[in-house]
Amino acid sequence: MYVRLVIIGVFILLSIRAENKTLVNTNNCESYIAFDTLGLVNSQKAEINTSTNVYLADIKNSANINQISAFEEDTFIDWSPDGYQFAYSSIGQDDNIFIYNIILKTTTPFIPIGGNFVFDFSWSPNGTKIAYITSNSESDNTDHLYLLDVDGGTRRNLTPMLNIDARFIDWSPDSQLIALRVGIPISATLIIDVENQHIPPIILEDGIGFDWLGDMLVFSRIQGEDYSYYTYNINNGEVIELSENMGGVWSFDGKYMAYYENDEIYIRNSDTDEIETLRSNIGNGYISNIVWSPYSLEIVFFEPEVDEIETQDGGYIYIKNLETGEVRNALGDYALYTAPLGSLGWSPCIEEPES
Repeated sequence: MYVRLVIIGVFILLSIRAENKTLVNTNNCESYIAFDTLGLVNSQKAEINTSTNVYLADIKNSANINQISAFEEDTFIDWSPDGYQFAYSSIGQDDNIFIYNIILKTTTPFIPIGGNFVFDFSWSPNGTKIAYITSNSESDNTDHLYLLDVDGGTRRNLTPMLNIDARFIDWSPDSQLIALRVGIPISATLIIDVENQHIPPIILEDGIGFDWLGDMLVFSRIQGEDYSYYTYNINNGEVIELSENMGGVWSFDGKYMAYYENDEIYIRNSDTDEIETLRSNIGNGYISNIVWSPYSLEIVFFEPEVDEIETQDGGYIYIKNLETGEVRNALGDYALYTAPLGSLGWSPCIEEPES
């Protein structure tokens, strides 16, 4: 069974993006969303493939939607920090990670990996390195974390000590540390210094989901069906338990938080404590695949189809502005024929030159 690179139930993996970011003038910003589906549908025509492919949509020009991949079971993975490239996986290829350049419109296989599957892939925030997880034939095919220098092309194994598979990479904002989920022998989170391998990893037992907030790692633990949320201070090693309503997906500036409860997604304003249900008021099903804009107070999400468009468990990609309440279809008149398998990939802002 193909292991998804991105957990669709993203609420377990906290996504707090508040550090060192400022609001960008989106009028001077090129913005794209990458996603995967079997095809696109509107009232006039349907474009259906036999396997899932990756598409790129210019959200300032919703008529501009292009199919990027043409392999087998392709899934979006990650945007580069400069917004000019994104990576996607293809289960039907030996080199199963590909990088697409939106300026040159070229597709390049990731470094040769001898047919080994890449289970996770992530650019460092400063864009100089790529971390990825793949099998190590010298360690009984255990899946290890590797670090690739983008300019030099050199790579090294960051987890030679592991005898059980690594999963799920998350970089610290300064590109110095990586949080990694492993099982030793039960699930745990490791914090690894990528430049100083002589420093032993920090182990947070039972840690299953995590994200960085400055010099703190916010992580979750599960007991039965209940999740608890904590912060780990990298400077002093202090672990603090958070209240239940801290477990969610935060907007980049920390003003809004999306969280999952009773099969619904709610948005809480941290300034006013006002709570609203995340809905398009157009679709008719439960929302998933939520991603906050990296530069504005908007959230993108998938919502199942309305009755007028016939799809196969598909639906729409909507964008909601939390300040104005406006909701728009990111793909214009189009719906997805099937729901996305991976996350919706909202690009970093590519600022246009002012005229």
